[in-house]
Amino acid sequence: MSPNEEENYRGNKGQGTLIPVREGDVIDLGERELKIIDIPGHTPGSIAILDIRNRVLISGDTVQDGKIFMFGKGRDMGQYTDSLKHLDEYAEMYDEIYPMHGSLPVGKDLIAKLLSGAEQIKAGQAQSRDVELFGRTVKLYDFGYAGVLCE
Repeated sequence: MSPNEEENYRGNKGQGTLIPVREGDVIDLGERELKIIDIPGHTPGSIAILDIRNRVLISGDTVQDGKIFMFGKGRDMGQYTDSLKHLDEYAEMYDEIYPMHGSLPVGKDLIAKLLSGAEQIKAGQAQSRDVELFGRTVKLYDFGYAGVLCE
C-alpha cells in the first residue's frame, strides 16, 4: 500500500504491518511483474498497478465508468487531473484497464474523457444535480461515460 494511504487505512480500523509501495516499484511475481504508479486525487495514496507482461492497467477507483467519489477527506480534484495525465504517460504500455467498479475492462479512451470532465468541473463549466449519499447532499456530475460525486 502507498504510505500516503496509511492514515486512511488506520482510520478505518486497518491493522497489521504495511509493506509500502511507491511510484516505479516493481513487484516481481516470477511470470508477472507489476509496476506501481502513484495516482493521488481520489485518495492521497491511490495507486495503479501495471501488469507489464499482460499489458493491463489495474486502476483502482480512479478510472472507471461508474461513480467516482471526489468528496470527503483526502479528495483533491487538482491531483486527480494530474494523475489522469500521468496515467496517459504509460498509455503505450497497456491495452486494457481493469477498474475496481463499473464495467470490466474499460478502454484507454476513458482516461481522456474523465480528464475532460474533471477539468470542466474545476472550471465551473459542468452541470450537476444534488443527490443524497450516506446521509449528506453531494453534487453528481453525470457525463454519460461516468459520474463524478463532489461536495
